[in-house]
Amino acid sequence: MSKNIASNSIPSKIFDVLLSEADDLLFLFYHPHAVLRTVGNVESARNMLARKERNLQRIKKSEINQSIRRLKTQKLLRINKKGNEIYFFLTESGIKEGLKRSIHKKKQRLIGKRRCYISFDIPEQASSTRWALRKLLKDSHFKMIHLSLWSSEFDVGKEMAVLIKIMKAETWVHVFEARALTSINKKTKTRNHT
Repeated sequence: MSKNIASNSIPSKIFDVLLSEADDLLFLFYHPHAVLRTVGNVESARNMLARKERNLQRIKKSEINQSIRRLKTQKLLRINKKGNEIYFFLTESGIKEGLKRSIHKKKQRLIGKRRCYISFDIPEQASSTRWALRKLLKDSHFKMIHLSLWSSEFDVGKEMAVLIKIMKAETWVHVFEARALTSINKKTKTRNHT
């Protein structure tokens, strides 16, 4: 998750509510001008957020407004007002953050013994991309097979592929869904040859 938004903060809760309104983040990525949510006016926007997230019902309107401004300042959200209507759009950074959250929260497992594999060979000049990818993989319940090959039992391949594209790392990072033909067991004992 974004280092600027604490996971249990009001902006985080509002962002999650807005993401829940987006039926398909992958659609939004390929159609960036699609409207995330349209509501009648600012007051009905606040009411919609409060209905979707009970914890927000107790929050002051000024805090909700401040949180929405923070999401806009962090360039996760773009807001257009037309008359007394308000439109929310996810920015590319917002879609990236939404995909990270979706990957992190996904509980649907792949069928059979299939796994999602991430293989990468990121050059030294892009080491910040490598560290960001490893942090995402660790946070998203991927298991390290070796330093540049990770696997997950969860169905996150499509989201990972789009995220890699947004990160502009598709020449270095490859996403696969496959079934391992050999056992991947870290607890195998090595023999001592004397």
